Amino acid sequence: MKIEWWKLARRGAMAAIVACCVVGLMGCDDEDTGESASIEGSWEIRDAASDEVISVFTFHGDGTLNTTFGRDGTYNVDGFSLVIETPGAEDTTIWLKATIAGDSQSMSGTWTDSVGDAGSWAGSRM
Repeated sequence: MKIEWWKLARRGAMAAIVACCVVGLMGCDDEDTGESASIEGSWEIRDAASDEVISVFTFHGDGTLNTTFGRDGTYNVDGFSLVIETPGAEDTTIWLKATIAGDSQSMSGTWTDSVGDAGSWAGSRM
């Protein structure tokens, strides 16, 4: 009889552990809601330090963008994070990273280029 109780207790304990794991995993809030910011259209881009307008970026639905300073490129939006790559003359590439506001009306971030320059920028929908 002692062995049967041990098996029953062991099975009960395993069932309780599995139930706790299932409840714990089901209760986890998935932070990725699947939503991504919509940035298609024209944006005014400013130097964050001087607030001077440096370009207008036009984002297209196919992941490409045009700029008014002659560096067209590609972009990728992941949730509310943005990464832009703009290859340019003389093998100089500029990478821009940004966080997009929840209302998709503004963004801000940093830029770096392949020769080591860097800075901050901000954008607002036109």
